[in-house]
Amino acid sequence: MSDKTDTAVENGVASFLHPDERVNAVLIASVRGHQQAMVGGVAGIIGGGRAGKARQAAESVGVNLTSPMAFVLTHGRLITVQTGGGGKVIRLLNEFVLSEVGAMTVSRVGLGASVTMRIRGVDVKLESRVGAARAFAEEFDRVKADQY
Repeated sequence: MSDKTDTAVENGVASFLHPDERVNAVLIASVRGHQQAMVGGVAGIIGGGRAGKARQAAESVGVNLTSPMAFVLTHGRLITVQTGGGGKVIRLLNEFVLSEVGAMTVSRVGLGASVTMRIRGVDVKLESRVGAARAFAEEFDRVKADQY
């Protein structure tokens, strides 16, 4: 996403941050299968099924997913928010202390990225842009390593 979108998300989450918290990284993502579902036809049915399964697995442990959404990384938390056009924050979805968040993997799939984040013991499946997802994952790993 653009710096402009990231800035809009950072400004939108400011009210959810603790006084000593700052945003380390932002990732705009969708539920895995969302883009394929938007195509329609047979591909849309398959994508819709994938999105439904991803959403159901996440919701089983209290993780709310929307498309699009932003993952906001701070030094102690992962915050998720629903976003609209240009990264405008619509509402807070979840807040997780980083001890609730496990590994994050990013794989190239076509022009996009398949992103999996382990939250509360469940693989949360997303899709995003490759470069943005890889940059977020690197920062996530750095922040997690600083905690131990």
